[in-house]
Amino acid sequence: MSKTATFVKRYRENQGITQAELAERMNVSVTAVQNWESGKTRISQKHHEQLAEIFSISLDTLLREMAADMECGSNSSWPGFLFEDELNSIIDGLHLSLEQQDLFGCLHIYGARFLNEDELATEVIADMDAGSREETERRIFTEDLRLIPFDFINRVGSINFLNHAEKLFEVIRYIKPEFLLKVLKLKPDREFNIKKLSKELIAEFIDSGLKDWVKDGREFDFTVNISMFKARLMLQLLNKTEGRIRLADGNSNQIRDDLPDGIRETLLKMLRITHEEWEHEKDRPPIERLRYNVYAVINDLDTVTDYRNIAGKDSQECWLSINDRGRQLLEWFSE
Repeated sequence: MSKTATFVKRYRENQGITQAELAERMNVSVTAVQNWESGKTRISQKHHEQLAEIFSISLDTLLREMAADMECGSNSSWPGFLFEDELNSIIDGLHLSLEQQDLFGCLHIYGARFLNEDELATEVIADMDAGSREETERRIFTEDLRLIPFDFINRVGSINFLNHAEKLFEVIRYIKPEFLLKVLKLKPDREFNIKKLSKELIAEFIDSGLKDWVKDGREFDFTVNISMFKARLMLQLLNKTEGRIRLADGNSNQIRDDLPDGIRETLLKMLRITHEEWEHEKDRPPIERLRYNVYAVINDLDTVTDYRNIAGKDSQECWLSINDRGRQLLEWFSE
């Protein structure tokens, strides 16, 4: 089996190089580059040093990336079927060596600004007119590297230190520091790889560990349109109710009052509300029920469920049903 080589695409795009330009610089065909990036063919050893030089990384880093890609491809828990290729490509690169994890630990201990999400976001927004988000992030990260004690740099070597810093930068641009710190504390002697975490941690990462960068009305990079917490509860419920439930009647967006107890209990968990709050809202006139309506239930579930009006015996009925992607996710949860 050939090694997957998604890292080639990541580093090529980071360098602003097209497939044709990389092929020309390496004296290979464009098809060869395409096959590397798709994992169809193995990157021969004679090309390793040349790739490392073009990507401005050490040969050791390149070989680590290749090994990590191969390991991820053969033993990955990541639910890639939920997301677009662009996000999955970034996820492929979210892994760290032990040395890079040590560097992260030092930055955390010494109070790096780059790891303070609110402070970083404020400075990025303030600096947007002066350059791109990445330029501002890289400047702040580089300034934070001055916090690292010389003994640490001397131990790993200055060039290796720079290579480790570059890789760490590419990872923590997308992972919230508190989530990364939590995982590293759980397994301090294991190399971090987002695709090889437990499914519980992967679900937590999707819900709260991936940076979506929505600040002050300005959106950066990726917003994941699914709640794994809600999806797990709803898909298990739908699986018990022949794949669908009737949420509302007519054209109303109000949840029907006569929900069976089992369904109502699940909705309360999903919405994180108490029986008292539910009853208080239900007692209000329908036009004033703004908090716990159909849209509060189906929000962040649209990729794994379908919601539509269906003609009933006497009126329109609004049904929520599981779709094909939802069945895939349900299987992922239950494996």
